[in-house]
Amino acid sequence: RPLFQDAWERLQQSLSMLKDKGQRTVARLTVVKGWNSDEVSGYAKLVALGSVSLVEVKGVTFCGKSDASNLNMSNSPWHHEVVELVRTLQQELEKLREKDSSVPLYDIACEHKHSVSVLLARVDQFAVDDLATGKR
Repeated sequence: RPLFQDAWERLQQSLSMLKDKGQRTVARLTVVKGWNSDEVSGYAKLVALGSVSLVEVKGVTFCGKSDASNLNMSNSPWHHEVVELVRTLQQELEKLREKDSSVPLYDIACEHKHSVSVLLARVDQFAVDDLATGKR
């Protein structure tokens, strides 16, 4: 239930404006198993729209029963499920990149198992050459 009737348009406009910020930008996706974990291609389109520098993907943390929410422990994804989702997100972004070369290339920068989070980073902004091998 968005607060504004044009909330979707506002979100898209905000994301498209991130491209021109000239500074690092971050998109954060909170994965709720059974609710939004199957919408990866849509997330890829939103990430591509903003060409964000970093994408933090985190599994929702269940904090106990609440009258404000009907989430339960089964909605909290395991770390390996979040990693799998991020790899699928990478594949979806690559498909978009094949059609539009302005879509940045992303790779996994780091992950934190205890936090159930994975960080994707733009290769053109953050990848460095390995001093030993000379490869990225």
